[in-house]
Amino acid sequence: MGYSRFNLYFLPLLLLWAKRPFEILAKKSVAAVSAVLVIIVLYNNFTSPVYWDGIKQSRWGIYLSEGTEEYYPYREALRWINQHHQKKKVLITGLSYNYWVAYYLSQDVKYRIDYVQPGRRDIDVLREKLQKADREGFSIVLFHVNEPHPPDIQVEGGFSRARIFQNSQRQLVLYVKDHPVGLSGSD
Repeated sequence: MGYSRFNLYFLPLLLLWAKRPFEILAKKSVAAVSAVLVIIVLYNNFTSPVYWDGIKQSRWGIYLSEGTEEYYPYREALRWINQHHQKKKVLITGLSYNYWVAYYLSQDVKYRIDYVQPGRRDIDVLREKLQKADREGFSIVLFHVNEPHPPDIQVEGGFSRARIFQNSQRQLVLYVKDHPVGLSGSD
């Protein structure tokens, strides 16, 4: 049926049409109803895969646009910044599309999103952005990893890698200026 939210308008109608056949089938065989429901769930997972952590497969069925259907662990990372780095300047970078971090960041956290052109190597972008953050007085850099693994930069321009936030699809790497908080990633 596609990805359009407007398809949800058809859901009540489809459920109404399906109600009577399911009632008839349930009177004849509970096993048959169970089998139909299992087939529906398997078909749904095949047409729109979902991983064990609830994250959908990135860019499934969308090949022409950047940044759609990407599932980074924003909430976890931004919640951690809110708890550990209030009133600090945060540079959010590595992404090539708009994301409304204001929904999740505390009002005390001053941030800027520094977009990048898609297709550049993560290690080059990260080095450049850490140096820029150092020049412009940022305390924290949250970097969106676009490659399978984060760049192997532990320390650059006074910033230390503090945390890696990840789900089954994507990673965000947090760098902190002159204060290696949470290097173990356990807090």
